[in-house]
Amino acid sequence: MFTVKHPFITMSTLVLLPSKTCQEPLVESSRTMEEEVQKEIPVEVVCDAADSIQYLLRGQTFTSRVEDVMKYITKSTMIPCKSYQEFHDVGAEDFASIEHIVGEMDQLMTKPKLTYDYKKLTLVVDMPTTLHEEPFDYLKECITLAIAELPYDRRVIRPTVRMNQPLQLESKSVMPDMVVTLRHVDGPTVDVTVSALGECALTERRDHVFNKMEMEIAANPEVNLAVIILIHEVIPFASPLPDSTAHKTLLAGGASELPRKAFVSQRSTVRQFNEPFMVAGHNWCQVHSVEYFVWAKGANSTSIDLRTNNPLLMAHGTLGLTSNMSAVTAMLEKGLGQLRDSMVTLTREHDSDADCSALEGANPTLPIEWGLGASGVLSAIDITAYERYQTWIRGIKRDHNPLFSRSQRVFNNQRRLIHTPSHVRTQAPPRLALASPGPKALVRTALLLRLVIKKMC
Repeated sequence: MFTVKHPFITMSTLVLLPSKTCQEPLVESSRTMEEEVQKEIPVEVVCDAADSIQYLLRGQTFTSRVEDVMKYITKSTMIPCKSYQEFHDVGAEDFASIEHIVGEMDQLMTKPKLTYDYKKLTLVVDMPTTLHEEPFDYLKECITLAIAELPYDRRVIRPTVRMNQPLQLESKSVMPDMVVTLRHVDGPTVDVTVSALGECALTERRDHVFNKMEMEIAANPEVNLAVIILIHEVIPFASPLPDSTAHKTLLAGGASELPRKAFVSQRSTVRQFNEPFMVAGHNWCQVHSVEYFVWAKGANSTSIDLRTNNPLLMAHGTLGLTSNMSAVTAMLEKGLGQLRDSMVTLTREHDSDADCSALEGANPTLPIEWGLGASGVLSAIDITAYERYQTWIRGIKRDHNPLFSRSQRVFNNQRRLIHTPSHVRTQAPPRLALASPGPKALVRTALLLRLVIKKMC
């Protein structure tokens, strides 16, 4: 039923920063040398993805499937990749390891979203950007304000609006972009009602996101409101080619990374929908429009039907150069009205004599201004364009940075030692690989090398 209108969208991937979980020293140095190093300006050390995974696991073994997934997440920015990837034959233990690693890796600029099927052993990894997160960031703000205005008993009902909260289904683990839940707070909390769900995707994920929402609703038929947002990026993103104008201009004379203000101010095109974010002749991001699909549960329905075209239960709108969002607003408020009814039911379950007349008479109003929503998307385009530029230029400099090359060799030595059985190690390990590297040690090692290079020049 759901067809793909655009080819898949590609995006640059992520740069790693040192992990807070590693605190053991990598190399010893005298106090005098440390004090001399501390006088230098700190430099950013970018770690190799697989080696970063290795020191996070601290000597634990992991399967090739885990490594494949983590390599995708941290793939080189020089090779454009899809913003999602599906992996097969991923065991439950592999998935648990991946969840743990992702949770510990604060080096990632953006956390991946994981959808896992325990029966089919398939894992889908989504790599969201600021652009991907923006529509629900604003919608969450408006829904939170609308719920706060309802006269419900705060001592009985606790509504929550969460972003990227893992949701456990019967045989799956999913992570919707937005989940609205209701629960009792007075007494043991034995039930949590999922009242609203939201999913956002770039257009190449159209089929997947609709199927995912259907799966989530089937597991939670009590859902009153469902929202799917599709971001239509005009062309797949690709990093500048080595012989391109952008490559020559932005890296001329070993140019350093531009601050956000300097980069954004170089935009040569109009700041509006369907216009490319052009800097140095390269298109860093171009969004045609943002499409909204909203469903509310019917009065006599057992669950929301995503395949209905009934205008009383489904609304569609587009945010762009020309926007038509009035039907979307009305359907969102209808869904919030049903959420209010769920609040009444939960209150009376707690106390059958509770006076809910004020709550029953309240009409939820969504304080949403779609002009602000559009401005937020344009701002997210600016940020996403700069993030892509940052990831690209850091990847270039990392590949040509002798300090990084030195650090990477140290990591690789450590990795080989961990994988080598103890009886095979006939020689003492190199001094630089005595322990798992920590972030301070990495910076110290890089600065020591920097001092040597500086004095040689």
